[in-house]
Amino acid sequence: DDDDDLRKKKEGGTQSLRESNRAAFAASVALLALAACTRANGCLLAVFPLLADFPTAPVGAIVAATVVAAPPLAFDALSYLRRCPGPTWCGDRWPSLYGHAQRTYWNSLGFCSYWQAKQLPNFILATPALAVAAFAVSRRRRHFQRKKKGLFFFFFFPVVSFDDDAS
Repeated sequence: DDDDDLRKKKEGGTQSLRESNRAAFAASVALLALAACTRANGCLLAVFPLLADFPTAPVGAIVAATVVAAPPLAFDALSYLRRCPGPTWCGDRWPSLYGHAQRTYWNSLGFCSYWQAKQLPNFILATPALAVAAFAVSRRRRHFQRKKKGLFFFFFFPVVSFDDDAS
């Protein structure tokens, strides 16, 4: 299997992220699914395996995206089956227990409602982490500019990389 990968690289063939390192791809999908369990918008993480592997392995990318999106969707479905009818949130167009908790207890009325002047100290506290992240992204961008790779590889780089000069 490693010989085939090396042969493909020498011949200039492209390979999907999943083909380059199946174990790392499976681990990343599992970790994304675990991360998706922690947030109501966790199903948005399904975008990463979709975009990273769809051009070369569409079926595998769709399966991986489904695995990542399943936990938050399952939580909403189970909450609905256990608690509805009854509570007011059951009548929402997309009934979500997490969304109901945000509206009711955290005074969050919708998208970007957190962005208020009274939250400025929190944003100031986040500035060092954002600066480090911006520095890392700019270094990564320069690396891909030197390698003359496209934006696709900048955002969704493979887990395993090969040196372009390797023979």
